[in-house]
Amino acid sequence: MPSYVSRPQRLPYSPKALLHLPYRLFNPPPAPCKTKTWQLSPDYKVELDDVLDNRHLSPMALKDFEEFLLFTEFSAENLYFLMWLKDYKRKYQDLGSSKTAAGDLAVLFSRALATFFDPNSNLALNLPADITSSIIAISKESSHPPPQVFDQVTLQVKGMLRDSLMRFVRLCFGNAGTNRSWFSAWLGISLVVLGLIPTIASIVTGASRWIRLAGFLLFWCGSAATIAATHGLCLILYSFGDARQLHPYELAAPRLPTTVLLGEPPEDEERKIAMTPSFSDHDSMSGLLTASFIAPPAYTEVASPAGGAFRFDFDALPPTPKSTTSETDPASSRDSLVSSSPTFGSITRVLNPLIRRSHWDVAIKSLILGLLFALVFSAVSIKPSLMDFLQALAFEEQTFRSHLRSCTLAELEAVEKLIREELADIPRNAAATIKGEPTFLETINIKARMNLVLKKQELVRQEWARRGYSNQCFYLCLLLMDFLNVLAFDETNFRLQLRSCSLSELDSVQKLISQQVAEAGRAGATSASTFTEWVNLTSRLALLEKKLDLVKEEWSRRGYTKDSSYFGEVALPFFAGLFGEIMKKN
Repeated sequence: MPSYVSRPQRLPYSPKALLHLPYRLFNPPPAPCKTKTWQLSPDYKVELDDVLDNRHLSPMALKDFEEFLLFTEFSAENLYFLMWLKDYKRKYQDLGSSKTAAGDLAVLFSRALATFFDPNSNLALNLPADITSSIIAISKESSHPPPQVFDQVTLQVKGMLRDSLMRFVRLCFGNAGTNRSWFSAWLGISLVVLGLIPTIASIVTGASRWIRLAGFLLFWCGSAATIAATHGLCLILYSFGDARQLHPYELAAPRLPTTVLLGEPPEDEERKIAMTPSFSDHDSMSGLLTASFIAPPAYTEVASPAGGAFRFDFDALPPTPKSTTSETDPASSRDSLVSSSPTFGSITRVLNPLIRRSHWDVAIKSLILGLLFALVFSAVSIKPSLMDFLQALAFEEQTFRSHLRSCTLAELEAVEKLIREELADIPRNAAATIKGEPTFLETINIKARMNLVLKKQELVRQEWARRGYSNQCFYLCLLLMDFLNVLAFDETNFRLQLRSCSLSELDSVQKLISQQVAEAGRAGATSASTFTEWVNLTSRLALLEKKLDLVKEEWSRRGYTKDSSYFGEVALPFFAGLFGEIMKKN
């Protein structure tokens, strides 16, 4: 007769387990059968033969695998066939001249045909038609053929079982159901949001940046909890010991007598949350039967292989969904189970060292990644200027060289000018942002930025030299660029452009030229230190003065009189910009 699913012993939440958490984190279980991988989830190689021989502890014992196939995959016939074939091989090897043994073997084979190879059977194997036909043809020739005739069947069945085993192991590597994983993920996201509140408050109120460190612990815990939840691990459950949530079919199973003394809620109350309301207690229990010849997992630290004590029994096979389906309700009684364990469902102890190690791997990697995220966020939020130091570390010289080689002469000139301006901005920005003596981190950041800009400047000079330009001659041309622009100025073309302007556009042109005059004054205060630079500056002023004269002529041509003079339009803006920049420096 089949047996009911037995509910594992419930593990109560104990605050004392939290005190043991640091020891568990720094003393991980051994890592058996581990393969090298960089992914967050561990990659352990679990052999199908080890599971079939019951060499693993709960929750990867043979009984656990059978229940997974029965209530989750609905493909337990693959497991039952391999177990029948193992028993059939043993009896075939012991077969002698005894007619009784031959008769028993023939009965065993005929029942296997009716169970696994009959298309109308509830436990029929999902095999290609040619393989099934060959087995049926062999049955007509011999009442108990040798086990070798099932080699092709065994290959097909083991392939399907290995796929199921991969999903089973992946399920065992987590300690929480879907509902609990979602709860853990949303809890982690909420903690991250709470960790952002001090940063947001500091930005809005203008308070000290160090207040932002108040959210460091929340940001760390929230990030770690969210990362672990995406891999099926709830860090809260892990904090209370090596435990996992019970599966829905385990919650719906009758409680072991030894667990009544642990102060659990009444059985009907806990079983009710694992069942859908549309099924009665009798219907739900009829779908929670397993093969009685597979021993339940032992809640000890040592696994007990099935070995030679195993004996297959067709009468001990559980009813399948087809056999338990009523005519009025086509749904299977196993569908009465909820799809996932409740969020705060009962937990049980994990005995398998491989699963313990997988839980530790996910937990410790999640904590490390969460700590890295929290450190980076805190560093950026407290010292945004450290981004210059990070950019200096990430600078790739070869990439910058390749970009320079792709530039035209005008683009290369613009890059060099931009670098000179950036070099001049570094001390001004430091004086504006740093109050008092710079800190160690601020000093590192300023030096890193200065070295990065100087490195870029040197690479630009190397590119000029690679293209064959002399430094003295070329820089002289650069400094005299405005003087060359005066020589190339096309007065007739500028007149035509002014004539096509509307009144408002003509007024804007005049204002723009006045602004350029003021900018020339500021440029003279910062860069006009040599004779060549003063020639260049004088040429720029002459060009701007010429443009102003052409604008006034256009106003006169249109009948408008503009009361202006050289002093008001050229000299005054120029000296205002010049002395303004000098006063700003002092």
